Amino acid sequence: MNERLKHRLLGATILIALGVLLLPGFFRDKDAYEVNPQSQIPGKPSITAVDFDGPTPVQGVEPAPDPETMFVPEESSVDAAATETATSFSASSTSVKLPEAWVIQVGSFVQKEAAEKLLKELQTEGEKAYLRSVVTDKGTMHRLFIGPKMDKQEALATKLAIDKRLKVDARILPFKP
Repeated sequence: MNERLKHRLLGATILIALGVLLLPGFFRDKDAYEVNPQSQIPGKPSITAVDFDGPTPVQGVEPAPDPETMFVPEESSVDAAATETATSFSASSTSVKLPEAWVIQVGSFVQKEAAEKLLKELQTEGEKAYLRSVVTDKGTMHRLFIGPKMDKQEALATKLAIDKRLKVDARILPFKP
């Protein structure tokens, strides 16, 4: 086919497509989109106040004992066998294991002023932060910690938030009091 004829057919096809798409918009009635000015909001509901009688006393209930004597066991209810077992148990468990806790080491600083500045910033943000100084072969290092956290998942969440906020790579370590 002739190149000129191809161009004319292509142009005619494009013009017809544009006409099909755009002409209905020109002939559409502009008043078809009228908004109804009448309000359709329902009226205000009537609410009546309810008056309660107040608390009613319960019949047949003993009054609570005094707080000072509430947890003191009666001497007649404790038998000798239970006492012996308790004393032998407490004697055998002299090594009490502390619960496991975790801290987040935010950084280790040579300059104490920089560590204290970041410490104050973290404390104003609500974190429980503290410094520990450690003497190494490179001199005194000031380590900044957050915590302790009783749950490792909570410590991990805090670590990720600190890493993102301060652009550091904090470490999670076991807490040593």
